[in-house]
Amino acid sequence: SINVYLSSYILIFAVSVFIISLEGKDLITTFTAVAVCRAIERVCGLSADIKWVNDLYLNGKKVCGILCEGGFTGNNGFIIVGIGINAIIPQNGSIVNENLM
Repeated sequence: SINVYLSSYILIFAVSVFIISLEGKDLITTFTAVAVCRAIERVCGLSADIKWVNDLYLNGKKVCGILCEGGFTGNNGFIIVGIGINAIIPQNGSIVNENLM
């Protein structure tokens, strides 16, 4: 499911991804952090830092949190990946917080 909350000033984007395969489960948070860093760089042209694998920072300010939870239903394992990204939308329409640059 994807949830997007948007006001004229703050964008909070949250997404949950349900993954059935447990292959690579030990690195799923790391994979997710790298993917989000690449997305921020591609969209915003900024390089985010990964801290404690599940938090991303721009210029020392947290902009993203990642939470991965796993479990079993019968004999089937699953992982749910939650990603939350915060950004300020200034008057010029950029999704980058001007205070972070």
